[in-house]
Amino acid sequence: MVRPLGPRNGRGAARHPGDAGEDALPDESSILRFRHRLEKHALAVQLLATVNAVLEDKGLLLRQGTIVDATLISAPSSTKNETGTRDPEMHQTKTGNQW
Repeated sequence: MVRPLGPRNGRGAARHPGDAGEDALPDESSILRFRHRLEKHALAVQLLATVNAVLEDKGLLLRQGTIVDATLISAPSSTKNETGTRDPEMHQTKTGNQW
């Protein structure tokens, strides 16, 4: 069942009756139900094609690139190694207000 659109929220996006607000995100169950409905009605491929067409029309479709993992992990100080010296390839990274 498709819910009717409610009044606009002032930013051009339609608001649905009962929306919890602009910052509300659907929970995992809602996303999973939506995905299952897309699959049941064979709409996932069509939806992806539509999104890709819009991105391509706007020049925003990324065709190739490199994925970089910049995850910060906890690690011991570089001076706590066998030689007790700093690794010349190590660099500091500021996280929040801590180095």
